Amino acid sequence: MKILLVDDEKAVLKIMNLILRREGHEIVTAENGQEGLELFREGKYDLIISDNTMPAMTGTEMVEIIKREKPDQRIIMVTGDVRVNVPGADLILAKPVSRGPLLEAIRKVGAGK
Repeated sequence: MKILLVDDEKAVLKIMNLILRREGHEIVTAENGQEGLELFREGKYDLIISDNTMPAMTGTEMVEIIKREKPDQRIIMVTGDVRVNVPGADLILAKPVSRGPLLEAIRKVGAGK
């Protein structure tokens, strides 16, 4: 899959990027919601995985805009507060993210295509 990863924490981006590339996915990264939105508009992604709390634009704000522009876009929201409501997110994944739960989340959301 072609996956857009959006997170303001460079270490998190690096770890998820490494995990997903080893699984054979093509990865594009963004360091905030605004950059993520721009990359979304420039390309086509099978899946977007985004942090929620970021500067410039939150993940919730980014998801709202993306879902208006492409309602069927698959999105996993990664957050430290799994009680958060993110309208439009296909799945909420708790931080810190480890390999097993990340790959299971991708399988669940990918199966909904």
